[in-house]
Amino acid sequence: MPSAYQRARHIQLLRVHDALEAGASSRDLAFGLVFRGQRPLVGAIWKGSGERRHVLRLIAEARGMVDGGYRKLLRHE
Repeated sequence: MPSAYQRARHIQLLRVHDALEAGASSRDLAFGLVFRGQRPLVGAIWKGSGERRHVLRLIAEARGMVDGGYRKLLRHE
């Protein structure tokens, strides 16, 4: 069984994927879902930020999970 942390991570990834499907941008995801308490970054500050890189990694991981990575959950790997 997945740990509490793993469950929370999978839920977050599914939320990221759902938001992408609804048309959200990476910046929308960053400050609407992942870094809710932070003020949105703009322009070049956003382009070079760690927040942007973090969200892009989450997007890649979410897409990977939806594209077939979820099978690992079913097999408890």
